[in-house]
Amino acid sequence: ASSMVNSGLCLRLRPSLRKLRFSSNILVKPPTSSRELVDWLDETLHAAGIQRSAIVAASRGAWMATHYATCFPERVERLALICPVGITRGLSLSFLVRGLTTMGVRPTEERIWSFVDAMVMPTTRRSLRQDPWRLIMQQFVCGAVGFKAAVNRPLMNPWPMRPDCDLRPLAEARMPVLAIMGRDDSCHDGPKAAARFRQQLPAAQIELISDAN
Repeated sequence: ASSMVNSGLCLRLRPSLRKLRFSSNILVKPPTSSRELVDWLDETLHAAGIQRSAIVAASRGAWMATHYATCFPERVERLALICPVGITRGLSLSFLVRGLTTMGVRPTEERIWSFVDAMVMPTTRRSLRQDPWRLIMQQFVCGAVGFKAAVNRPLMNPWPMRPDCDLRPLAEARMPVLAIMGRDDSCHDGPKAAARFRQQLPAAQIELISDAN
């Protein structure tokens, strides 16, 4: 999200974002639970005057959006999840170990780039170093180098280590849901995650993409 401050969209939205008024100190208090993340998102939407919306989210953001939709299904028109984690399956042990050792033990630009490259298919790695992704990835890598000191801070929590989303409210609300995941996802087992999505949300559109991470 922080990388998007450089995008043209956020530049156009910046005057409106400055006008937001929040009723609590939730923005200055690091969230420690999924419920606090839901409250933060709900307050942000309320402050922006958005009463009902369609949500598109990726990775951990998909997990946050799903929690929000299950708590406030009446405020979500439809939901699109790209590479969702922590919803029907938690993060894989190998991904967690490599991520923590890379980001938290001895982060260097070379090691972080290696970690990022492992999360995409070989055929698409070059695009990360080309516009428009180049600036976003450079910001991520530079920020991650200084991430070690923050590993044990509350800001790291919550994190979708294991599946903790109850999808029944989405099914009961008959909310249109699209979930797109890679068959070769490095965060978890993509085919098993897709199968559990289909089992828990039979009416949802579940797309399992081959040769995708």
